[in-house]
Amino acid sequence: MITYALPPGTKAVDLSSTGHAATWYQALLAQGIAAVFLDAATPGVLADIATALSMGLAVGLFQGYYTPAWAVPSTAAQRAAAIVAIAQQAGFPAHATVPVTLWLDLEACGGVPATTIYAWVTNWGQVVQAAGYQAGVYVGAGQPLSGAQLYALPTITAYWRSASQVPDVPTRGYQLVQGVWNQSVDGVAVDYDTVQADAKGGLPVCVSASVGPTAAAWAHLQQDVTTLSERLTATTHDLAALKTAQAEQAALIAAIKAVFQKE
Repeated sequence: MITYALPPGTKAVDLSSTGHAATWYQALLAQGIAAVFLDAATPGVLADIATALSMGLAVGLFQGYYTPAWAVPSTAAQRAAAIVAIAQQAGFPAHATVPVTLWLDLEACGGVPATTIYAWVTNWGQVVQAAGYQAGVYVGAGQPLSGAQLYALPTITAYWRSASQVPDVPTRGYQLVQGVWNQSVDGVAVDYDTVQADAKGGLPVCVSASVGPTAAAWAHLQQDVTTLSERLTATTHDLAALKTAQAEQAALIAAIKAVFQKE
């Protein structure tokens, strides 16, 4: 298993369910999806991590929100330790040259004030960093931090924009942008995401089963080649039709000239 910085433009999905067969992950590959983000708080996630990796997908982890926890700062370390434990059990390399990003789902804070949330997220990120990973935040609906406060978080180095109305993060920006959400892939609810480099060049770092392009990347490349081939065929057909039309036009002009010459 290696760390893998997702290139800009990579298509991904995030989901909170588990227990999906290899064929389901293959369905993602067929859509050109190259990475999946799984909820570390969902039972059975370790099996899904292994399955997704075996299919050639890159895998990232986020920790789904738990509203009652936000008001109790001491729970931040406990929650962080839980996602770190899942990452370690799954074999995510710690203290890598390019550290894997673990994400906190920051939303539905239940009216807890920004000062408390700021301290909570800072503590969460501190535990994640100490374990040898990068700490990132998914900025969702119902969280009280401004863009400036999000950027000022001392232990957070990556941001993921949800599909909700959320603030921009000054100076750094977002590495992941959620587009359409609550979509269905063979009956399973997913959200679609797109990778971009943030303003400092940062990219979301996941894990992959092997060095080199993932199966999803190859599938996407093959899809591009097929599309290009189809366009080339259509263009060739259009050129042939144009040549035929030009020949017919030339014949018509010649016929008209012949009529006038006879007169």
